[in-house]
Amino acid sequence: MQANRTRWGGTVGVGWEYGFAPNWTAGIEYDYIFRESDSRTFLTPNLAVASLTANTRTDINMITGRISYKFGGYGYGGPARY
Repeated sequence: MQANRTRWGGTVGVGWEYGFAPNWTAGIEYDYIFRESDSRTFLTPNLAVASLTANTRTDINMITGRISYKFGGYGYGGPARY
């Protein structure tokens, strides 16, 4: 299958991050991704039903959890030391 058009949409989200050790943080994020709906009509060879219409929505509810290590420690503005 090949895409033949662009479907437009947007994202709304909220997140929280907490530093629990000198270089470690944990966070959680929620995003709602919404895109335009689509409607397609298919013709059928059946005499009783001339066509079928399929309505689709591709909205996504996404939750992300993470644990991160920050190189350099608190307030360090220089290059990362490994």
